[in-house]
Amino acid sequence: MQQMTWQHFRIKGMDCAEEVGLLRRELLPLVGDEERLRFDLINAKLSVALPAEGQAAALVAAIARTGLSATPWHDAISCRRVSGSGAGASYSPCSAGCSSSSPSSRTA
Repeated sequence: MQQMTWQHFRIKGMDCAEEVGLLRRELLPLVGDEERLRFDLINAKLSVALPAEGQAAALVAAIARTGLSATPWHDAISCRRVSGSGAGASYSPCSAGCSSSSPSSRTA
């Protein structure tokens, strides 16, 4: 069985079920299984299980063919830096400028 890596993208213009259907039709031939596609309409986020890093470029190109655009997903939850541990842990934003600086200010 091939190892899959979940990659996450912000999809500009994805805000209703029509765009999800359009993306699903375009991406399914690339990923091979609907279980490898996850859509979050509220956050305009697409998560895709891909077997290789090199396929991300083909995925972004396929998304562009739909008239939408994709950028790598970036949020404070996935990129925060932690120093220390336990009660002494401190959280700092990543170098990309996340606004979250502590776990209490994170959103799910």
